[in-house]
Amino acid sequence: MIINSSDIEKAQLIISNIKKEDLIDTKDYIENLKKFAEHPISDGCLPFMESTVIPHFMPIGYYIKSDEKHFQILAGQFEHMYLYRGENRDYPEFTPSIDRLDKEDIDHCIEWIKAEEFKEFFKSCIYYKRLSEIEVAGYNFQPDIEAIAQHYGFATSYLDFTQHHDVARFFALTYFDKEEGIYKPIREDDDYVPRIYSIKLTDIYDLCKDALKIVGLQPLGRPTLQMAFAIDTRLYNNDLKSNFKVTMLKKDNTGTNYIYNDLFNKGKTLFPDERILQDVNRIKNGNGRNANIPSKWLLKYSKLFNKDYNKLRSQLSKKHYKVVDKFYALTKAEQEQINIETTTKILPWIEKNIGFMPKELNLPPY
Repeated sequence: MIINSSDIEKAQLIISNIKKEDLIDTKDYIENLKKFAEHPISDGCLPFMESTVIPHFMPIGYYIKSDEKHFQILAGQFEHMYLYRGENRDYPEFTPSIDRLDKEDIDHCIEWIKAEEFKEFFKSCIYYKRLSEIEVAGYNFQPDIEAIAQHYGFATSYLDFTQHHDVARFFALTYFDKEEGIYKPIREDDDYVPRIYSIKLTDIYDLCKDALKIVGLQPLGRPTLQMAFAIDTRLYNNDLKSNFKVTMLKKDNTGTNYIYNDLFNKGKTLFPDERILQDVNRIKNGNGRNANIPSKWLLKYSKLFNKDYNKLRSQLSKKHYKVVDKFYALTKAEQEQINIETTTKILPWIEKNIGFMPKELNLPPY
């Protein structure tokens, strides 16, 4: 790590041990996957590569160029060939969280505004500032704010996928208890039909390359631990779900307990206790007080969805929401807390664990 100043606020991570032209992009990554899949060496590797155990000598992420100025971080080993999604029922189609809400219901307004408020907060605060300063081969890191919002419970147009089969099994074999705010295991006599959808990463890329989003390391806990990818469903004109293979899971209490308790510690492994949860909870519900709705976003919502502003305001008032002009922001002490954590923990971790992938794989001849 290069520390540009003794002032911790200006400490940066700059990695320049690779030429700018050698940093691969998503297309290069997909081409490498295709070559690997066609090689006999992949046959013996795939079952191991799909496990949740990552060898200690391997990088646990790769730098991937996203455009001419920015990069993102792919979490996981590149040899993972599939994307998975676990669901506990047979839904007619893949539906992102924002589209599960009735546009005629005031809850659609609330959820849309909360997501937009969070995204604006994240982009304007020190989280985004410090992460955007990370520089690799002349490129700067670009957090995916839509994906971050999705992973922390805001309604978006993204649909979550994972590179790890066991992560998908967790979501297939659990349900979300809204009252307690946690995932709970499905029991054998519960009215659920768990299943896992899978597709080759290369195939989903070929369907619509711009819709595939490398979420990976943001770097925040949830998307990293869930080895996350996402699909921007706005970019698909056909039924995305029809392109996936479905595998039904048996409702077995012993197997479910193994996934729920042993592998993922009742979900705590996938949903760690993080500093950002304070901001998420305050924006969602005001830490238990009546939540605020920024007037700026209510006005934008009314114009975008052709709704009457005053009528919306009245509906919000009945649900104990207050329309205000101010926005949620971090205190100076909170900013310094995040600043220190970024400099002393996040940046060193990235430098140690994230690696480069060559444009051309050095596979043995066959």
